[in-house]
Amino acid sequence: MPPHLLPDTAAQEAIDCNFTHGHLMPMKQGFLLTTLSAAVKTIYTQDGLNFFTWPTETYVFDSPVLEDVHNRVYYLDGGVLRVTTADGMSPAGGPPGTSWKVGVPNPTVAPTLSVVELDQYPDYPGAEISIDAWYEADGLRYQEASMTLTVVNPLRRITYSMPARGVGVPATAEARASVLVLDTDDKQVMLINLTAGEDPVQSTSLPGGVTLTLTNTSGNAYQLDLAYGVVENRAYVYTNENTWNEESGPSPAAQINTTYVQAVDVALTASDFTGLRPFLRFNTYRTMGASPTYVKVRADADGTYIDTSYKASQVLGALETLEYEPPPAELTAAVSMPGGSFAAFNGNALYISEPYRPHSWQYRTAFPKAIRGLCLSSQSLIVATAEYGYAVVGSHPSAIQAIKLPVPQAGIAQRSMVELDGVGAYASHDGIVAVVGSRATLRASQKLFARDDWQGRYASILADASMRFAWHDGCLVATSSTRPLGFILRMDEMAAGEYTQFNHQIDATFQLPVADSLYYSVGNSIYQFAGGASYTYTWRSKDFTFSRQYHMGAGYIRSSNAVTMTLYYSNPVDENEMVEWVTMSVSPGYFRLPDGPSARRWSVKLVGTSVVEELLLGQSMGQLKNV
Repeated sequence: MPPHLLPDTAAQEAIDCNFTHGHLMPMKQGFLLTTLSAAVKTIYTQDGLNFFTWPTETYVFDSPVLEDVHNRVYYLDGGVLRVTTADGMSPAGGPPGTSWKVGVPNPTVAPTLSVVELDQYPDYPGAEISIDAWYEADGLRYQEASMTLTVVNPLRRITYSMPARGVGVPATAEARASVLVLDTDDKQVMLINLTAGEDPVQSTSLPGGVTLTLTNTSGNAYQLDLAYGVVENRAYVYTNENTWNEESGPSPAAQINTTYVQAVDVALTASDFTGLRPFLRFNTYRTMGASPTYVKVRADADGTYIDTSYKASQVLGALETLEYEPPPAELTAAVSMPGGSFAAFNGNALYISEPYRPHSWQYRTAFPKAIRGLCLSSQSLIVATAEYGYAVVGSHPSAIQAIKLPVPQAGIAQRSMVELDGVGAYASHDGIVAVVGSRATLRASQKLFARDDWQGRYASILADASMRFAWHDGCLVATSSTRPLGFILRMDEMAAGEYTQFNHQIDATFQLPVADSLYYSVGNSIYQFAGGASYTYTWRSKDFTFSRQYHMGAGYIRSSNAVTMTLYYSNPVDENEMVEWVTMSVSPGYFRLPDGPSARRWSVKLVGTSVVEELLLGQSMGQLKNV
């Protein structure tokens, strides 16, 4: 907008100006906290005294784990998501000395299963089998007696010998037997009568059923065989757990059929934990009965064991990590979400971690074009792609929806996106896009910049994608790491739209909401933003146009100290050309101006560090006498 068309309270130039209190003040320089031995591109602190720093651009986050007793710090460095503990921070900064790749590897090999024959009934340990045998004809029993048994295969094959047929036993008499199973408290478990050589007899007294067959093997020798029915078809999986009790997703499943008198020998395969938090134990899960739900039956570091579980009272809980996956091998950038998740991207894929479980990243959404950055807004995650911006909404990562923003603006880079107290903001080639929920606007930007103004002024840091957004005290702070070019734009409700150039090269920024502080680095030095001495500001008013020519002869300034003032007037030949007339130091109070030109347009520039509440100019002292 031409300087003479600006609102009366607007300025055509503002550099390092602070308008927070409604008058002109200087921005504060940074307060030097520490100087390190190496250049800093990323800063992280929890208290403003101790730091982690990195020589490369890194994304660092507090732990989303609820009640995290390990005080973990997560960071994305070189495309790899890593985790460390805050104990390693120090005033000297530097990267973490010890860290691990985030995630727990999912086992890739199914468990190896084989049946193990039991020698006692699971529900009746100590139960004994006894057999009474006799010869029977026409309903009469002969020579009935309790047999002396030989156990060939416990619970499965028993042999015994009957006495030779005595005098008076009909030749047609059949050899019969009564099989009795008694528990240790003499409780009857099973009682079955059967005849040698006839069809097997089935009993449902035991789970899965049992089929009994009595055979005359030779002479007076007899053999009882017990065949048990399949109780269940079991499926087994297992997971890995690390020393932070983070659990992986499950292995491929293996299946096996078991009877009531069979256990399962289970063999598990160790996974590679190189670079990860160390392995603690396996968790073994299986289905039970007809339910498809996996329940935990063992938690132990030993990968080989015999599973004798057979009833619900023996389980340790259900499998909760069925869909868990480790983080992608490569990620470009990430943000921390308020619901306990991380969101990150690579290419056109958006990944979101399980809430409060940063080691699991099973949620993925693809976008039509490559993603350039992420930031948060009230009730949504903003995804800026190479074509459009999207608001991703949903109460859980498994139920998200991507809504295209109504303002068709592509993003620039992750570093030029920021959350501003519930408002998501990102730089585009047309200006600053502000997003709340799924609503987007360029209004705040367009009040200051036409499209060509924005591109003309900031073309260099848009082209190299070095424009970096940060947030401080209601203001959007834009800087660059490649050149001294930037601005500060007030975006809160109190004074939205206040703008000043902030042309200082900054390498990295970090917001610490708890202390309401912004930290930044230049080279190897770390500063607290706006915590030091004053910058020297430059402020120039609009070009005020009068109905006739005026000569400025006097002035009044209400300020904390002297400032340097320069007056400009319009060229009589071309009013659009402003000519510098006088530069002078003015102290608080009234002052006179030297004789000079008359003109229809006037503007004033102030340079200094003083607080200026009011400046009045007139033709004479008389015009100002009532001030």
